[in-house]
Amino acid sequence: MTRSRPAANATASSDISRRTNLARRTRPKNFYVGDSDGSDEPEEDSEDTDPVDDGDDQGVFQAESSQTTKGSPRKRTTRSQPVSKPSTAKSLLGAKKHSRQESRTTPAKIKRPRTQPDSAFRRPEPKAILNPAKPAVAPDWLSPAIPYSAWVDIFYYAAVSGGILDNGWLLRAATICRAFSEPALTTLYKSPSPRTTIKAKKLAGLLERPVSETLFNYPVKVESLYVDIEKFPLGLLAQVVHPLRRLKELVIYTPLDQPPYRDLDKTIRWHYPQGLFNALGPLESEDESTLPIMLKSWEWSSRLLGGTISDMDGITRIHQLPSFSRLAKLSFTNFQVPSLNKTDVKPGDEIGEMQLWEEDGEAINAVANAITHVPELKHLTFESSTIMNDRLLPSLPRNLRRLDLINCWEVKSDDLSQFLRTHGGNMRSLVLLHNQSLDLGFLTDLAETAPNLAELQINMSYYRHHESVDDSDPMYDQALLPTQVPLWPESLRQLEVENVRQWSVEAAEVFLQSLVDSAPNLPNLRHLSIKTMLNIPWQRRAELRHVWTERLERVFLRVSDPPLPRTSLRSGTVEGEDTNAMSTLMKRRKEPGTPSRRSDRIAATKSDDDKAPRSLRGKRSSRPHYREPDTDEEQEDEDEESSAESASATAEKEKEMFPIQGLCKTVVTKFDNQKVRELQYGMEDFNDDDDESSGDEWDGDDDETDEAILYWR
Repeated sequence: MTRSRPAANATASSDISRRTNLARRTRPKNFYVGDSDGSDEPEEDSEDTDPVDDGDDQGVFQAESSQTTKGSPRKRTTRSQPVSKPSTAKSLLGAKKHSRQESRTTPAKIKRPRTQPDSAFRRPEPKAILNPAKPAVAPDWLSPAIPYSAWVDIFYYAAVSGGILDNGWLLRAATICRAFSEPALTTLYKSPSPRTTIKAKKLAGLLERPVSETLFNYPVKVESLYVDIEKFPLGLLAQVVHPLRRLKELVIYTPLDQPPYRDLDKTIRWHYPQGLFNALGPLESEDESTLPIMLKSWEWSSRLLGGTISDMDGITRIHQLPSFSRLAKLSFTNFQVPSLNKTDVKPGDEIGEMQLWEEDGEAINAVANAITHVPELKHLTFESSTIMNDRLLPSLPRNLRRLDLINCWEVKSDDLSQFLRTHGGNMRSLVLLHNQSLDLGFLTDLAETAPNLAELQINMSYYRHHESVDDSDPMYDQALLPTQVPLWPESLRQLEVENVRQWSVEAAEVFLQSLVDSAPNLPNLRHLSIKTMLNIPWQRRAELRHVWTERLERVFLRVSDPPLPRTSLRSGTVEGEDTNAMSTLMKRRKEPGTPSRRSDRIAATKSDDDKAPRSLRGKRSSRPHYREPDTDEEQEDEDEESSAESASATAEKEKEMFPIQGLCKTVVTKFDNQKVRELQYGMEDFNDDDDESSGDEWDGDDDETDEAILYWR
């Protein structure tokens, strides 16, 4: 199949500023997500929070001698007196009618009239103390009992907000005191990702400085490095990598290889330089020579092959270097079979087809040979590669613990099942994202083929190959047949199956029932997420949603007491919450009488109708309602309540028949009829702006107009 893509899409793909935000990327726990500064901010503003700022050490040095630091780019905040509100100020002026001269002549022994209790000039009343007998205790932050590694974890946990590392917060934390400087900067420099040329030059300059000129040894703190070749200077790559002796992960990528994967045929001029691999070698000096950089993770892109490394033989040669001898994670992106772009062979030409078959076999064998030269490989990833097919799967190593297949449209369920039967004994994680030909048939014997599997992620949404053609439909007839019952391994800990489509209601119920039946045999399951699309009437879909959501939550969801309402390490302050009431609410199961998904607009319409006058309600009822009868967002209350009551009765009858696992922290179920697209739109995407330009809402008085009426006599 040919894949021609317009060149205009390159701009759209290059607009992706954050590689680490993509769901396709997985990183070890000690590797961080990258900068919080995006390309949408001005460059001069984002440089203030850059981890490679030249003034970092200066700010840390000044933190010890002065309380006013320069590490924070924002305006310094000083202690200010509480500012009174307008209403409070007026009451204060009303209570005090004395002039300044009169107040100065007031004797010291005469008490001045007290201000009102809510005056802004008075200190707030202390809150209730939970245990008055026990004094407030603050931990000793300088205690040697808190190890350095614990401080690094604390700062990482505090700096991550929404999956993004807040570099500005870490810089400000590093300038508070000397005890916080090194762990905060270690968290900051553990995974630097320079987004601009200026930042890359600053990083290179900082890493080249001698250790005697800096407060800390910055090169030893870098463990992971993501390089975007469109923003990173090519001449500085080897210069930056060479001093990083503790570097574990090096990913050189281009946004063209990222979703939506419609620029896979586009070529670029940048190639892997030989100087980069020389920089990974040992440091040679007059005194002694150090060990080479021992990488743990590396990614190959066929788009970057050329020069000294132009084919798979060059990749095999690189894998034999000492720097790649301990490689545990290896990724291949955009590796295609030779026959994909050769369309000159006509159908029925046996000789031409045989030549293409042999050429594809040589390319597949070359990839398999390159993988065999990585003896300690545990994690293998193939992305947007047709070379990953039924001919390459049997040649993969048998000691793999994780396999990621992303946008590989040649992988089929039968081939994957056969691979797991021979190679799945040690498999712990299986990630299958956007594979257009892969259905769920391999789940029928998963407990036998992968008995030690702990993580299973499946996303059945697909990307279009061409911009102008909607060719993102699945290449299979049914995702799962009603006669195919999945078998789940007992070691399963995380299960995510999203965007399932093209299956019947019976097959969906068989799939969900298999989870309920296997609940006693899944003691390690902690995360469960099922999202499917069912093109059936909304009444039936609402009933399925209510029954199975309540059932799965009752079987798998953990019910535990809420944490104590302590918001500080200092004991004694409470906000007045009733902990007993909170505990009772958390322990109480979800009532089956209310569906788990109801439209907010329906509830708002019902409440407004109840509050409106009878005459107005009569006018509203006389007007026709234009609603789609087969959508989830607009449902009639009476029909919904009747379906909920019937579902509740059914659930009560079967309540005692289901086993209770009760160990999952997260149970997510979603039933919808929205067609799966690359960009999913919800109701919140079509809200009006919160301004007055849209005009007032209709109040029902449009029929009784007061405008003048012209008529002829």
